[in-house]
Formats: sequence, C-alpha cells, structure tokens
Amino acid sequence: MVSRYSIIQYVPNPITDERINIGVVAFTDHDVRVQFLVNWERVHNFGMENIDFLKDFAERMKETASRGLVFPGDEESEIPKHERLTKIARGWMNSIQFTEPRPSLAPVDKLLHDIVQDFLVEPHNSLINTDKIYKYKEISINSSIQLLSISTPRNRQQAARVATSSVKEAFKNWLGQENKEQFKTLIKQKYEFDGKREKFEFDVAVANGSPYLLAQGLSFEINPQKNSLKALSWSIENVKKYNQDLPIAVITLPPKEEDSPDYLERQKIYEQSTANYLYLGAEVLQQDQVPDWVEQKLNPMKQKILESVHQTYTLKNSVETLHSTPLQTTN
Repeated sequence: MVSRYSIIQYVPNPITDERINIGVVAFTDHDVRVQFLVNWERVHNFGMENIDFLKDFAERMKETASRGLVFPGDEESEIPKHERLTKIARGWMNSIQFTEPRPSLAPVDKLLHDIVQDFLVEPHNSLINTDKIYKYKEISINSSIQLLSISTPRNRQQAARVATSSVKEAFKNWLGQENKEQFKTLIKQKYEFDGKREKFEFDVAVANGSPYLLAQGLSFEINPQKNSLKALSWSIENVKKYNQDLPIAVITLPPKEEDSPDYLERQKIYEQSTANYLYLGAEVLQQDQVPDWVEQKLNPMKQKILESVHQTYTLKNSVETLHSTPLQTTN
C-alpha cells in the first residue's frame, strides 16, 4: 500500500514567502499519523508574533488524525485522502500551508519517523542558533542534524498572494507617508472588473470607482492549469478591448528547479503563455519589477488619483452630515 506525506509549514510574511516547518503528516487510505514540534522557540523567533494559533492548530490536527482524517474540516468521501489534501494545499491562502502530498513505499509509521528526522528540527542546546533564520534549504549542521525548511514549488494561490502583497507594498511606498490614509480607499483585493457582458476578477487593483491598474499572479514553479492560463488570456483580451490604456500586469513566478523532470515542459509553457499575454497588451513582470511598474504607470495621474479620493471623502462626509442632522419642522 502506498503511503503519502505532507509537510506543514508556517508562512508569516507572504511578501518574502519565507517558511518554516512546524509539523508533518503521513497517511495511507486507512491510517493518519501527525507530529509537530515540541519546542516552538525557533518558530516564535522566525515569525516574531504570538504563535498560540499554531499550537491550537497542532492540537486540532492531532484530534483530526485520531479520526483518520488528514486536515481540520476534512470529511470522509469517495475522493481519496491525497486528492483532498492536494486541493487544500493548492487552495489555502493563510499563514499555515501544506505541501502537496508525495508518495512513499515505506509503511506509514516508518515514513513518519523518517520525515520527522528529515524535516522537523528541535533546538539542540548550542548546536543551533535560535536567532538565525534558515529558509528553503536542508543544511547539514553536523552528521546527525539537518535544518529546517525545504524548497517547495509555489502554486497559483501563492502567486496571487505574492502579486497582491507586491502591488500593495509598492503602492503604499508610491503614495508616501503623507497620503497613507488614501491607501485603504484605493487598494482592492480580488477586484471585479465589469466588462460589457461579464465580470473579470483580478488578484489586486488600484481603483476608485474605475481602476487605475490591474494585476494577476501566476506560478510556473508547478505545471499551471490550462484553464487558468486561458481564463487570464480571456480576461486580458476583453478588458483591453474597451480599455486599451488600462495597465495590466501578470506577475509571474518563473520555472525553477532545472533538474526536475518537467522543467523543460514548464519553461515552454511559460514562454508561450507570457508571449501571449504580451501580445494581448499586458505586461509580464517578476516580483522585483513591480515597484518600478507601479511608479511608471501611476506617476502621470498622481494628482488625478488623489483628487478623486478627496472628492470621495467630501461626498461621504456630506452624506454623513446630512443623515446626522435632525430634521426641523415648521409650525
């Protein structure tokens, strides 16, 4: 019987996408085993925030596993466990992430022991500096201890977080401290653009009534789903048809892991897809190019953007004043 495993990771900051392993789950069709860190000191130092919610999640996972289920909220169904977990791994967008399950021929208890040794590291006196953060790589400390996190390909949902965070951060810096109050009014997540016949959703927009720019994230670190590539092409084509000057960016996570068996296939899909998006009028960016893009596109209309927000505030205040003023009656 094939066993499978997944690494449970804590991702405190989606912009940097640094992650640390906090637990592992091994399972078959019939059995589920989980284990989490005993000492959470490294995790606290890593995220620099209260981590009680992680410990609560660990307890919920243990209770869930005792019922033969693989994640909180999981339910028995005809869909195999690994497919249910794969859907969660690709869809969850919070600070606790599962890697996509991988197969193993080892029995489930042996598999759990092995992945605990490989992926969970407890502080070990002075051998590990708890103030230092390691990310993405297994690093040998000595012959018996390995660190910490593994490099896992990011999916479409993680690309959406990267795109959203990148645009938000770039836009906030572009606005400047003196205009920080306008930020919440103008930045829109999961923005729906009203087309002629249908709506098109983008991960993030700068908008006030009408959009000033739109952006969507895509990952080619895994094989992207063809329907999502086609859907984005359809969205860009239809939005640009009637809004030729509206800036649209596709913020990509390009293929990596050149030694992986599907790298050449992903590279080909990446080149074909990005060429198509460019042809349709979008711009293809990587994360570090977003600040320059935001500045380039918004600089010519900065005064217009700030004036539109001022008008919105003025109108809102006028309406609130009108509603709060008691009606006067005449005899």
